[in-house]
Amino acid sequence: MPKLKLTVEKLEAVDEPLRPLYVERDGKYELDVDGIPDMRAALKTANEEAKTLRLKYKGIDPEEYAELKTQLEELRAKSGPEAIESIKQQLLTAHGKEKARLESRLTKLTGELERALVDASATAEIVAAKGSPVLLLPHVKKFTKMVEGDNGHFSVQVVNERGEPRVRDDGTPMSLSNLIGELRANTQFGRAFEGNGSSGSGMGAGGGGGGAAMKRSKMSVDEKSAYVAEHGVEKFMQLPY
Repeated sequence: MPKLKLTVEKLEAVDEPLRPLYVERDGKYELDVDGIPDMRAALKTANEEAKTLRLKYKGIDPEEYAELKTQLEELRAKSGPEAIESIKQQLLTAHGKEKARLESRLTKLTGELERALVDASATAEIVAAKGSPVLLLPHVKKFTKMVEGDNGHFSVQVVNERGEPRVRDDGTPMSLSNLIGELRANTQFGRAFEGNGSSGSGMGAGGGGGGAAMKRSKMSVDEKSAYVAEHGVEKFMQLPY
C-alpha cells in the first residue's frame, strides 16, 4: 500500500485512485483528514515563536551559556555568605561614622546651650543681688551645671567641688539665689556687691598714689578680684573703662 503524503504541490503527484482523498487549500493539495488545519496553524505559530527566539538570542552559544550559568551559580554558592557579611560590615561602619558625627554635634550643641543658660541665669541673679558679674560669674560657673528635668526642660543646678548637687540645711536643693547670697556673706566675695565694700587702705579709685588711673578693660580677672577685695565694688566701678 503506497504511503500517503499530507501535502502535495500537484494532485498529479498522487496516484489517481487516491486523488479523491485530497482537497485543495491555499494552492496546495492536502489529505482530507480531521485536524490537519489545526495542526498547520499550531505549526505556523511554533515556527514564528522559534524565529523570534532565534533573533532574541542571536550570537549566544547555548552550551557556552549553560556553562557560564553553572559557574555563576557555583560562585554565588561560594561567595554568598562572605558577600553578605561584607555588605553588613560596610553598613555598620557607615552607621558608626554617622552616629559618631551626630554624637559629636550633640555634645557641642549641649555645651553651647549649657554655657548660654548658666551665663544668663547666673548673670541675672548676680545683677539682682547688685553684684558684679565680671567678678562673680567665673566663680559661680565653677559651682553650677545644666541638668535636664523629667519634663525635658533644662535648668541650672548648684553643685559642690565634686560636681554633686548641693542642698540646704532643710534638705531642699540649693538655688542660684542661695549661692549668690552665700557669696555676698563671704568676707572675700562680699566686696563684689554694692554696699558691702570698703575703701581698705584709703587709696583712691586710681589704685596708687598719683599714678595713672587703672582701667577695668586692661585688668585680668585676678587683678579685678584683688582690687574689689581691697577697695570694694563701688571703687572698682568708678575706675575708667
